[in-house]
Amino acid sequence: MKPGDIVSTRYVLKREIAAGAFAVTWRAEDRKTGSAVVVKLLSVRALPDWKGLELFQRETAVLKSLRHAGIPAYVDSFTTGKGAKTQLVLVQELVDGMSLQDKVNAGWRGTEEEIRALAGQLLETVRYIHSLRPPIIHRDINPRNVIMREDDAVFLVDFGGVQDALRVSASEGQTVVGTPGYMPMEQFVGRATVRSDLYACATTILYLLTHKDPQDLPMVDMKIDISHLDISPGLAAVLDSWLEPDETKRLLPVETAIRYLQGEAPERPAAVDGQVDLTPPRFSRIRAEKLGDVVTIVIPERGAAGAASAMGGFSVFWLAFVAFWTFLTARLGAWGMSLFSIPFWLAGFYLVRRSLGSFFGMTVLRFDPARGFSYARRFRRGKNLLVPSAEVGRLALAETGSVNGKQMTSLQFEVGARRITFGQGLSDEEKRWLQGNVNALLGSIEKSKPAPTAAAGRAALSP
Repeated sequence: MKPGDIVSTRYVLKREIAAGAFAVTWRAEDRKTGSAVVVKLLSVRALPDWKGLELFQRETAVLKSLRHAGIPAYVDSFTTGKGAKTQLVLVQELVDGMSLQDKVNAGWRGTEEEIRALAGQLLETVRYIHSLRPPIIHRDINPRNVIMREDDAVFLVDFGGVQDALRVSASEGQTVVGTPGYMPMEQFVGRATVRSDLYACATTILYLLTHKDPQDLPMVDMKIDISHLDISPGLAAVLDSWLEPDETKRLLPVETAIRYLQGEAPERPAAVDGQVDLTPPRFSRIRAEKLGDVVTIVIPERGAAGAASAMGGFSVFWLAFVAFWTFLTARLGAWGMSLFSIPFWLAGFYLVRRSLGSFFGMTVLRFDPARGFSYARRFRRGKNLLVPSAEVGRLALAETGSVNGKQMTSLQFEVGARRITFGQGLSDEEKRWLQGNVNALLGSIEKSKPAPTAAAGRAALSP
């Protein structure tokens, strides 16, 4: 076929859009309506077996039944030619836009807000096909199969790998259809489910955020690691759930994911009314451990990385300069000048300690019903404390100044007459989590103590 050829006396081929091993897709004009359409031609002769024919016929049957703004409308389907020249033809509405893959390759770098908006449209389409009975599973959602028009409308295309849940449950052997990197593990063994499409949606969103193939991203415990991404909690919650290698753990409903992408904050259990939740916020470096009745919370420093790096670099420069000064004066025999460098050595070591504290410092809180409450700081100046929990006041947020016009807050509590402040570099969610849980733990320790008896009270008052 070539430009200008007419298919079935109605569709004038204009430009080849894509060509595969067995099918060719053309941009064409419908002579009957004058509208632009997409014509997909499958050569029966080129097929190595009947599986390709079955997929094409399935795509045609499914598209006939779909009615959604995010799916190009079905127009026509028929067979043309005879014998070895037999071709199956599928005609659809033309979406005049670019695939997300082509947009990224052309230099498009969407903001998180833009990515969340287009992802929301894609999920509306996915919710529609999954709501059908039986549910329709696309099986090949990836950046090449999502088209975006100039008006930012998003369309899901290429239903050639589509299957329905009824057919899956009734069939033993399944053909593996999909794109590596965007397919979950269960799809590799031919057992795609509606949750397989959710995984594909998550990896497609991830590609738009990172501009990298999902296969090239770091993994932790067989799961793509997104902890390095600076994204909103809602988007992080969607990706965290749907990137699970185990499909049974992709529990976030599509409806909830859409709300999260629209800006709704994810819900998570909070430590209120004395309830303790030892699961830190997602992506937090805080660790909470419980051994018997003893609870330990380790809070790594989270100061500004740029400031910490600058201080570290300056301390190295400072010590190198002082070392050069000391060596030069000693070499010249000016020992008095060498001794004069001692305060500068001390200042340099102080800067090094501050730098180590910024990178490796941590605060450790321990709640022990038997011994009380302990507070310790590592790589930071501050006296370690071990006191009865009754002497510890409630943990509260306190304003500690401002940086570039932004008000800074820290966590603060009083231990007897001493005021303890920490956690300025933590996120707001981490501070709220710590505040609720520390107060709940202190309260639980007090409640667990047996009330003193009258005899014990008289004994305590006796000389």
